[in-house]
Amino acid sequence: MKRIFFLGLVSIFLGGCVTTWTPVGEENVNYKSNSFSVSLPAGWMQWEAGRNKYTIRVNGVTKKIDAERVQVTNDGPQLQYIDVIFLTKENAFPSIQKALTAGMLPSEIADYEIADTKARTGIEHLKVLKNIPASINGSDGFLLHLRYKNSGGLRIDEVIYGFGSDNGLYTLTYRAPVLHYFDKDYATFDSVVKSFRHS
Repeated sequence: MKRIFFLGLVSIFLGGCVTTWTPVGEENVNYKSNSFSVSLPAGWMQWEAGRNKYTIRVNGVTKKIDAERVQVTNDGPQLQYIDVIFLTKENAFPSIQKALTAGMLPSEIADYEIADTKARTGIEHLKVLKNIPASINGSDGFLLHLRYKNSGGLRIDEVIYGFGSDNGLYTLTYRAPVLHYFDKDYATFDSVVKSFRHS
């Protein structure tokens, strides 16, 4: 029953697009791309089709940007969602068409990330609950806690760890509805963040 519910949510989330979700088992818990590695939560589902693309909607228009990416969910992407992304400097903030530039402070990158999130289609009444410095695998970065309503009026909390490098922007994101789901799986997201390594 849970799997039928999950597949229904996937269909809604992807608007009917064909994609591939695979279980995270012993053979693929340790995920590695060219730019990062991370331990995925066993028993969750991994979206294989999105591993090299970052899809956004701005002003109702869908854009696909090259990326290194891994995404996982447990109960369905509208209920909880962990997203680890590496974007090149030129594509670091695609919703506002801004690049990551040399010498940007973590606080400046965080401000751009807030603006980029706010510009996405379906984000309404965005509030910044937390914007503080953070260390991610030894790199100086930021921690954001955002709250907004989606296009259906559901309150969503989104936590983003991020930092810039000479190559581009790394972000680790957890998003879930405020009620029940956000607290339920936050500890899992924290363990993913702690396992993160970058090249």
